[in-house]
Amino acid sequence: MVKEEKKFLSAPQAYLGKDIYDRIRKLYGIVGLDYTVTGQGDVLIYELNLTMRHSFDHARNFPYMARYMLNITDAQ
Repeated sequence: MVKEEKKFLSAPQAYLGKDIYDRIRKLYGIVGLDYTVTGQGDVLIYELNLTMRHSFDHARNFPYMARYMLNITDAQ
């Protein structure tokens, strides 16, 4: 799954396809959507929480995620 996650994080629009990506972006603008992509390629909405926080603890195990987590922190 790490390989798939890296592909998604580096190019989410290419990974999901333009149509699905555009739909998610629109929904995000309305409700502040958090989501993931399952191993079958389905988009799973897993959190609708305006006070969502993340921890950098797990970034030690997955260092490639650090820059994306910094983007999230900067956006809050």
